[in-house]
Amino acid sequence: MFQRFEKIIKPDKLRKKIRLDKTSVRVKESNDRIIKDIISGADKRFLIVCGPCGADNADAVLEFCLKLKELSLKVNDKIFLVPRLYTAKARSAGDGYLGMMFQPDDEKIEIEKGIIATRKMLANCISRTGLPIADEFLYMEQLEYNSDLVSYYFLGARQSNTPLYRNIASGLECAVGVKNDLSGNLANLAGSLHAVKTRKDFIFRNGQISTVGNEYSHAVLRGYSNARGEFFSNDDQESIDELKKHCDDLGVPCEFVMIDCSHANSKKQAKNQIDNALNAVKKDGVRGLMLESYLYGGCAKNEYGVSKIDECLDWESTQELILKLYDLLPAAEGKASDAENQQ
Repeated sequence: MFQRFEKIIKPDKLRKKIRLDKTSVRVKESNDRIIKDIISGADKRFLIVCGPCGADNADAVLEFCLKLKELSLKVNDKIFLVPRLYTAKARSAGDGYLGMMFQPDDEKIEIEKGIIATRKMLANCISRTGLPIADEFLYMEQLEYNSDLVSYYFLGARQSNTPLYRNIASGLECAVGVKNDLSGNLANLAGSLHAVKTRKDFIFRNGQISTVGNEYSHAVLRGYSNARGEFFSNDDQESIDELKKHCDDLGVPCEFVMIDCSHANSKKQAKNQIDNALNAVKKDGVRGLMLESYLYGGCAKNEYGVSKIDECLDWESTQELILKLYDLLPAAEGKASDAENQQ
């Protein structure tokens, strides 16, 4: 039984209240294009999405993004860095910290306050660093409130098989990463990727919606678990080749594969991400990585710059890893855009 309904600020009002300046809008649009060019292969740089399991504190997130920006200046000819700023969390059992969108002050759920705080955080990170924002797509309202700030959405393991999310993703103008489901079924992942890439007609909010398909969607391998809760990785060449075979059977392009070095691939142990990343860049077809990283390592309930959810790498380890990856990667073709150079 639904217990309560409380109106919150409308998306158009919040968008007008908190918005980017003209320069930041141009930079954001340039970043959108760069990510799409990397996924399509027009830009040969490697793509790394990197950030906390959940963006939980605006000051800590900005500090992290400023460090990432400084690092990006050293590696930008080979690697394009994208902050992972997930504003809402799915949570396997539905409990625990749900993200800044719901719990801006950690404990109490205050959604209007959270939505305002989230938009301020994302806009501030863009204007202060010029970096693009990646977020996980869990709620339709995230699009209404913040899609003008987000350059890259991800469908998580709990959403990637769901028709509504796949249909909406097929109509998004930004790039979309599609993760394998919790069972690790790669045939399902190929099917989900096909669904996002192709045109769709569906019912939504009392209307018929038509899309053209999202050509800038791609697969993300994040490992899987069994019924006993044991973790298994799928970042090996055999799994990548199997995914591509399923995609070929459906006529789905699968030239860009991203490895999520955390989650089941790391067995939820943050330090395992390091070897995962160093091995992944040697695999055929891998052109992107995702890392869970924050200012300080591990996890804790309420410590500045420490993940409230899954363990993260600390900043020093993250920086060292990305510099090692830079040395391993070949020189990239493709040139930074004028807007990117102005950041």
